[in-house]
Amino acid sequence: MQIIIDTNIISDFLNGKESIVKFINGSKPDELYITTITVLESFGGWQSALSKAKDIERAARIHQGIALTTRLLGRFTVLEYSEEAMRVFEVLKNRKLNVSSNDLRIGAIALANGMPLATQNRRDFERIKELTLYGWE
Repeated sequence: MQIIIDTNIISDFLNGKESIVKFINGSKPDELYITTITVLESFGGWQSALSKAKDIERAARIHQGIALTTRLLGRFTVLEYSEEAMRVFEVLKNRKLNVSSNDLRIGAIALANGMPLATQNRRDFERIKELTLYGWE
């Protein structure tokens, strides 16, 4: 089965959450996908942390995290935010679902590709009724 994983799954893997580590490490290379939105969110978080680093030790740890994130993201096929996904996003946005724009974009990419989404943020993504959510626990 091909599954898109949400940004929070990447974060939980990097933080060593056992169930997520087992899920990712137990999957075949062609089963898990990420989106360009997840790439942007992952590195945006590091950029924000780096801009707030007060000393070289903290900055060095952040750069280690950036390197680790780069290696992890390189394991997955990256799905782009295509024109089709952008059209789906516009439909979802017009529904006023009270879901963040980036989550709507990730949901739109999943819908445009006909793939389920693995996320720890089920509450928001369940508002996108057409979206199939994958559960691993």
